Amino acid sequence: MNRISTFLFLIFFPLGLFAQSAEKEAISSAIRSGNAKALSTHLISSVDLTVEKVEDVYSRDQAEVILSRFFSQHSPTAFDIKHEGKSKLEDYYYIGDLKTSDANFRLTFFLKKDGQSFRIRQLRIEPTS
Repeated sequence: MNRISTFLFLIFFPLGLFAQSAEKEAISSAIRSGNAKALSTHLISSVDLTVEKVEDVYSRDQAEVILSRFFSQHSPTAFDIKHEGKSKLEDYYYIGDLKTSDANFRLTFFLKKDGQSFRIRQLRIEPTS
């Protein structure tokens, strides 16, 4: 019985990592291109969103409008993830540097398992000093 459990773990554990990694790359690509619509497809239905001084829990549609406004004011030129890990709540988190045409920001997002995929439960875009 132990061998079967180990075998199943070795098969399915990497699939979870791959799914989470694929989501991370799709999200990073949407951020780099400033595509709020593509980014919003990765949000849970009510997301904890902080964009500069705006902070609250928003629906996916409201968050898309806020992100669209942000990207139109600050056109991204680069986004690089600098740190990643797993929280005590079993969420994956990513912290990166977002460079835009006029300022630099620290961008953090948390991915939560939502059915068969991972979705953003929290997204923070904060100016760097």
